[in-house]
Amino acid sequence: MSERTSGPGESPFPPATLEQWRALAEKSLRGRNPDELASVTLEGITLDPLLTAAEEPRLSHLGGAPGASPFVRGPSARGAGERPWLKRIDLALPLPARWGAAAADHLKSGATALGVMLDRASRSGLDPDMERARGIIGRSGMSLASAADLALALDGVDLQRTPLFIEAGGAGLQVAGLLCAEARRRGLEPTQLHGSLSCDPLGELAEGGALPVPMSQAYDEMAALMSWAADHAPSMRIAMVHLHPYHDAGGSAVHELAFALATGAEYLAAMTDRGLDADRAAALISFSFSVGPRLFAEMAKLRAARLLWSQVCEAFGCSPGAGAMRIHARSSRYAMTVRDPWTNLLRGTLTAFAAVAARADCIAVAPFDAPLGPSSAFSRRLARNTQLILELESHLGWVTDPAGGSWAVEHLTDGIARQAWALFQRVEALGGMSDALAEGLPQREIATLAATRRQAVATAEQTLVGVNRFALPDEERPRGRAGDLSGVRSERLADLAQLRSGRDEGALDEALQKVRVLKAGAAAEQVDAAAMAASLGATVGEMTAALRHEAGDGPRIEPLHLRRAGEDYDLLREAADTYLARHGERPKALLCGLGPLPHRRVRQELTADVVRAGGMLTDELEVDESKSAQEVAQAVLARRPRAVLLCGSDAAYARLVAPVTAALKAADPRLCVGLAGADDEQGSLAAAGVDLFLGPGVDRVKTIRTLQRELGVML
Repeated sequence: MSERTSGPGESPFPPATLEQWRALAEKSLRGRNPDELASVTLEGITLDPLLTAAEEPRLSHLGGAPGASPFVRGPSARGAGERPWLKRIDLALPLPARWGAAAADHLKSGATALGVMLDRASRSGLDPDMERARGIIGRSGMSLASAADLALALDGVDLQRTPLFIEAGGAGLQVAGLLCAEARRRGLEPTQLHGSLSCDPLGELAEGGALPVPMSQAYDEMAALMSWAADHAPSMRIAMVHLHPYHDAGGSAVHELAFALATGAEYLAAMTDRGLDADRAAALISFSFSVGPRLFAEMAKLRAARLLWSQVCEAFGCSPGAGAMRIHARSSRYAMTVRDPWTNLLRGTLTAFAAVAARADCIAVAPFDAPLGPSSAFSRRLARNTQLILELESHLGWVTDPAGGSWAVEHLTDGIARQAWALFQRVEALGGMSDALAEGLPQREIATLAATRRQAVATAEQTLVGVNRFALPDEERPRGRAGDLSGVRSERLADLAQLRSGRDEGALDEALQKVRVLKAGAAAEQVDAAAMAASLGATVGEMTAALRHEAGDGPRIEPLHLRRAGEDYDLLREAADTYLARHGERPKALLCGLGPLPHRRVRQELTADVVRAGGMLTDELEVDESKSAQEVAQAVLARRPRAVLLCGSDAAYARLVAPVTAALKAADPRLCVGLAGADDEQGSLAAAGVDLFLGPGVDRVKTIRTLQRELGVML
């Protein structure tokens, strides 16, 4: 055994230099320059293949401790093992009774928070029997009209132990009245409630393109709620900045952070203008981010978000502790796929891992079948258990800031933060987020990137497993569940009729009059009046009418265009499925292999992959490349195809493709001829009659669309 030569606290190994690392990298790359491995992120940030401590001098956010401003390393010094993140389940079941049964089951089985997703009618302050609510009752959430509905939904929920995150939309004050009425029915005070009402007028405007009231009215109502909550319900956050519309429209981490800061800053300004203390207002604002499967970029995004928000709060004069951002994370809907939806289980696991590693306070994993319609109890159970496994089996939360000190993540954190701050300043120069949305800056910025991302998916530069690569045309997948919304409406109308038949209309009118009169009055009295009206049977729509009887029309803008990354392929697959239903078999193209398989394997696999991505299959024909062009053409024509895809080596192409194509076209001018690869010869071969080229980087969506048209698939 050799004698120990290192001193106390010293490493027995000599430090490795960057030059030594580069030499080893070049050796493993067989002489290639490691710099060739540099990559550029979606945000335009270059990631060098070897990032070291040399990065430290220019990373200004380093040096902070967990739980200390600027909170890059997390909101508290304790790891999530000692202070577990909230495992939230988002429920969008349309009827209160069904919602309540599912909620009670999840709470018994490990969920620690509930996302109360309301339907579009409820979020707009409408009752189910209002004409404007027709067609949107129960859509994307629970229909909530009265305190009786809320009592039914929360029957199995302990309000003192379970945080409720109610997506109230533009009906925050009305829903607060319902919630306070339910708390008082149970003998509880608002101080015992936890969660959020999630008011976000700018998010509603960006996603839907309109608000039911002017922005000033929306801010008056938000200020009333915040004033009430600061004194009477400090554990109920009022505003939640939703970044999902920007993410789901195809935006980058830079877009999400810039618009998060701009939205949060406008809310802080609006609240302080209405007399609220900046610290108290900041404490009642939280942020909800979508997290995709780009593991390191998503960790960096959430870390940078805390850094930048602390700077915004500092600019408003907040104390250091008030700048701790409260982060809710949920699975990216943009990244989820309709086809091969089981892969969404893995995407959900990755997003949860990234969110936990970045120290999110609350996480919701989307069920794998969410893109197909209302999720099943089975898929919701798997989504819930994903978080439980990460916490209880993987013990992921026991490491405080596991990403800290990773130079790749720190470099990304710094790059995203710098770019987001620059874009935030552009928004501020326009007058803030409201003015920027009216002017169209966020819409243009995101549309430009979304088009680039759409093209990357079309060419498979960005892989979507099971969609643009490795697709299974004959996959068995869960059926989509559209839900019987007509039945929901009938049941909700009956519930409303029963509610109204047993009310004391005189007392109710008096209570609603107080809501109307106190519109500009003290915040606590206004919420108390709404709670009293709710306890007497007032509906959300009736409280909305009282609150907004003098309000004018709200703003209208061009909304963001929300989509999933794989939507273009979904349309092509649906067309192929329709063909299958009509003809009893899938559309097929003939794949003609010229010569031995080892000479054409890569091209053949790529070609078959493109065909499968369109929900089609291939018949295979192998021809000896020594055959004459006429013999090859005869072998192809004997199969009577509508489309043939030639696949072989460069040598076979040089001798056969042009004459074979000419012979095929002479025999059948309508026959579609495709060729795998041969990018350098496209011009001359297209002149010879080749219709399609299926090489690396080809626009698969356009290619599939053309091939389907030739095969008689209805598009």
